[in-house]
Amino acid sequence: MMTKDVERSEVEYKLDANGEVDVNYYLHKAEVLRAAYMLELYLSAKNSFKSSVMAFYEKFICVNCHPSH
Repeated sequence: MMTKDVERSEVEYKLDANGEVDVNYYLHKAEVLRAAYMLELYLSAKNSFKSSVMAFYEKFICVNCHPSH
């Protein structure tokens, strides 16, 4: 149950020249954050795949044990 004593957080919004919320600013900011997230996700998946391939290679294609080497 909320009481009168609960503080409200004041949020500041970026406004455009008309004094309205600058939607384009927030859309651009969301696009930048989405791009950063996708890059991080890609790098994480790439590193995970690389380590999986290396583990498979070390386990099943042992360079030191292979007769041709």
